[in-house]
Amino acid sequence: MNDLLQGHDYLRLSVTDRCNLRCRYCMPEEGIAHLSRNEILSFGEIERLVRILAKAGVTKVKITGGEPLLRRGIVQLIARIASIPAVQDLSMTTNGLLLSGYAASLRSAGLQRVNVSLDTLSRDRFRTLTRGGRVERVLAGIDAALDQGLRPVKINVVLIRGFNDDEIPGFLQFARQKKVFLKFVEEMPSTANLSSRSFESGLAPLVLEKMEELGQVEPLEGYWPGPARCYRVSGLEQPVGIVSAISAAFCASCARLRITADGRLRPCLYSDYSVDLRAALKGGASDEEIISLVGTALERTKKEGGILDKLECSGSPPSMVQIGG
Repeated sequence: MNDLLQGHDYLRLSVTDRCNLRCRYCMPEEGIAHLSRNEILSFGEIERLVRILAKAGVTKVKITGGEPLLRRGIVQLIARIASIPAVQDLSMTTNGLLLSGYAASLRSAGLQRVNVSLDTLSRDRFRTLTRGGRVERVLAGIDAALDQGLRPVKINVVLIRGFNDDEIPGFLQFARQKKVFLKFVEEMPSTANLSSRSFESGLAPLVLEKMEELGQVEPLEGYWPGPARCYRVSGLEQPVGIVSAISAAFCASCARLRITADGRLRPCLYSDYSVDLRAALKGGASDEEIISLVGTALERTKKEGGILDKLECSGSPPSMVQIGG
């Protein structure tokens, strides 16, 4: 069954649609109806899906949310996924608020690395952006992850024009000090921000300009799989990545599968099309039938072409917290 997924070897797996922050570009201030406990994938269903997809070519799994550390028993789930031999890279994206208390147990369970979302180093801006969060807790989580060997720690910075784009030099210095992998992400349209901002141009050129002010910048082709274009910057131990979703859409090179907390496969972040794998599991579908469903979904997405390439969505832009970004 190997390589039946047309080169899609990277699974982003959401384990909850709940979050302990309400970031302004991700969630509205109020009004999201969360899934009930009996609507989300069980640990057994998650493990079976990962095993099936791993047999078909998935080698990298990233646990996402919402905030995955809110899912009860998350350490046990990490251990179950880590036991699947074909999974070579097991990571998690987190907002970092709870990470200092979980880093050691996650590492022991088999988690290899973490991506931490941190869009500002300013206490006041962080409180404003997240509607009440404390940046000190995130910084403590980053330190704990580094101490426990969850490396490389990647810091995801969503750049918002006029809000935090002046912090690019500060983040570069933070990366130098902490020896972390820094990844700048151009803000993408979602249900939370579409009405308030323009997405006609991105901030990737500004990032490159600020990196060049710091020192010599060298492109690193193929350094890390995924949409980020990576660069070696003099004085920084780890590379800097730029995800230029707006400046230079990356649909053609996308190798990701996304499964939502309620078990829906979304081959494309910006398409309304999805396949209900949870219903298939509960209906007694075989491993081969599950793979066939996934393959059919990928083929349809391939024919539709890249959504971001055309800067359009087939319906409303997604709510990131509900689909795992």
